[in-house]
Amino acid sequence: MRRAIPTIALMIGCTPAAEQRPTWRETWELIACTDDGGLLDARVSVGNTGILAGQGHLRLDRWRGDDSPVNFARLAAPEESGVWPERDRVRVGPDRLAVERRGWTLRVNDDDASAVVHLEANGGPAPAETRVMTPAGQWTQSVPLSTAGVTGWLEAGSRGGALGGHGMLTWRGGEGAPVWPRRAVYLFGGGETSIGFDQHGESRMAWGRLEGRDLQMDDAALGTTPDGALVLDLRPAEDLVFTMTVRKTGGTTDPYANISTIEKQALRGLGGPPVRRVQLLQARIDGAGRALRVPAALVEVGSPDDLLDIQPRRRAR
Repeated sequence: MRRAIPTIALMIGCTPAAEQRPTWRETWELIACTDDGGLLDARVSVGNTGILAGQGHLRLDRWRGDDSPVNFARLAAPEESGVWPERDRVRVGPDRLAVERRGWTLRVNDDDASAVVHLEANGGPAPAETRVMTPAGQWTQSVPLSTAGVTGWLEAGSRGGALGGHGMLTWRGGEGAPVWPRRAVYLFGGGETSIGFDQHGESRMAWGRLEGRDLQMDDAALGTTPDGALVLDLRPAEDLVFTMTVRKTGGTTDPYANISTIEKQALRGLGGPPVRRVQLLQARIDGAGRALRVPAALVEVGSPDDLLDIQPRRRAR
């Protein structure tokens, strides 16, 4: 297969080259809210922070109501991992994430879990790429798909079945070490309504489209209410407030699971996060002129003390 050679435009002037540094890594992250009230979180990474440069990692987590979660992880050797120069395809062992048709498709093939998840672009906003310089070097974030329709299937033993819903895809990478915590909320209403707020250290991405109108996100701020809800406030740039109730679907995972002791030490030395929490949200939009509710997802990465004080609630029956 073709090996990864990051373009000059993507990784600016590093000596040695960014992909040769021991801190270099890049990750694609797929988040989806499914029609059956579930939540899917998949990350595909390639980097040099393991025992061998160029190792690949895949992690897939699926939550749905009271069902037992699906938690799958794979570590692949450098010769079985890699990124295509165009960054439209990444391989970790037998698993793939690649551009297909009008979107991206994740394919997982293992005895413990198998899946095909297709994200079909549906016309959402295109957020600008962000870059920051850290003491270790550059760190870049982008959003290949801010909103997409989700189709496919997932099987893990007796669990799983067909998938449908809405999702999105982010990319982040470089040789830098951004400051934690990271907090992000994504609202999924289809191509005509798509809201995102992603704060990772000094790097910030925010985008919004509400019923076909692009929003000004310069003043967007994420906070909590006394009763444990989340609030994304766009005022004064936009007279809009998004109130998000946290559901019980979701969970906390250990990013250090299924990796080597050396890699754990390297990641901790870079300020790497000890926990990752993903939760399903129900968002209410105030100021749109009518009642509007859409599914949403919260992603937090950091130490346990960094996690927001939120109170999950079951969906009203």
